[in-house]
Amino acid sequence: MLDGLADFEFRPGRATPLVKLCEAGASYGWRDLEATSNPDLLTSVSPKAKTSLTRDLQHSLERLTRPCLDLERTSFGLALNSIGLLAGPTDPNLTERMFRGDKPSDRLFSVFEKFPVLARLWCQLVFQWREHVTEVLLRFTKDRTALSRAFFGGQPIGPIADFQCNLSDSHNHGRTVMQLQFGARAVIYKPRSGDGEWEWGSLLEWMNAQSFQPKLRTGRVLRRKGYCWMEWIEAAPCENGAAARRFHERIGGMIGAAYLLKAVDCHRDNLIASGEDPVLVDVDALWH
Repeated sequence: MLDGLADFEFRPGRATPLVKLCEAGASYGWRDLEATSNPDLLTSVSPKAKTSLTRDLQHSLERLTRPCLDLERTSFGLALNSIGLLAGPTDPNLTERMFRGDKPSDRLFSVFEKFPVLARLWCQLVFQWREHVTEVLLRFTKDRTALSRAFFGGQPIGPIADFQCNLSDSHNHGRTVMQLQFGARAVIYKPRSGDGEWEWGSLLEWMNAQSFQPKLRTGRVLRRKGYCWMEWIEAAPCENGAAARRFHERIGGMIGAAYLLKAVDCHRDNLIASGEDPVLVDVDALWH
């Protein structure tokens, strides 16, 4: 990684040293992804989707690097002040350029030397990001036809127009829930089996078959070994007061179902209000 980072230049534009340094790290991560992946795998990724993926890596690097770089920046300012360089009027842009250096590697290598664990965490983060993105793209390519049948009525799926990353906490070596968008359509990828969502959906369908009113809605799930795809549920308000009453009646039925299954983690971040239909979209904590 250190050899690769030495080749990068700062991108044009105004940004803080933290952003500019981590932009270089994200660019290195994408170049590493291109170098280690089958070229055909990336043909389904649009430029906008590439930007979203690299920005996700950049933001992760920023969270990781900010404390160390803040300490380094404070020390740099104190050192300049101690030799009188900050005693009079000083161009802040000049000070920032002095701090960050001529290339990203100038400041990064200095920080890595003082904080060697940070360098190791950069390597780990870039590696996990690359493996996660590769895994998602391979699984999307493999399941493309099945996804079309399960969620889009058999219509062809075009290239991936965009990604929404980090829709969940990070688990299992940096894997997270992601949304893949195809124009106006989308699907959710989850790096776990989806058995909980399937069991939950089966119970709600049984309740509907037993004449529960108003009918309950569940997100469709396509289960695979070790991961799953889920229907994208779009949030929307209730149309009127009657719809709002039905929404709360459905919530009552779902609370009863969750109680029967001893479900936990049913908080508002895991529930989408899609018009008058409350839809629980994260159901991996049953029988507690």
